Amino acid sequence: MIHVDERWVTVSWEADIQAVLVEWKGFADSKELRSSLDAAIDLAHRKKATRRPGLSPVRAELSGRGRPRRSSR
Repeated sequence: MIHVDERWVTVSWEADIQAVLVEWKGFADSKELRSSLDAAIDLAHRKKATRRPGLSPVRAELSGRGRPRRSSR
């Protein structure tokens, strides 16, 4: 279930793993970053997430055009 979908981020609830997923899609200024993280924390509290925050093993890199590009590193 998608909770926030903006140009720079998607915050969603993944019921099968009982966790909030934050997918960064591009640059976010400090206000956008703060509001995105606040939304993720709020969603985790409301859904009583059973998983703690962590980093995905998939790393996204920005290409020259400002769009995320998945890396195998």
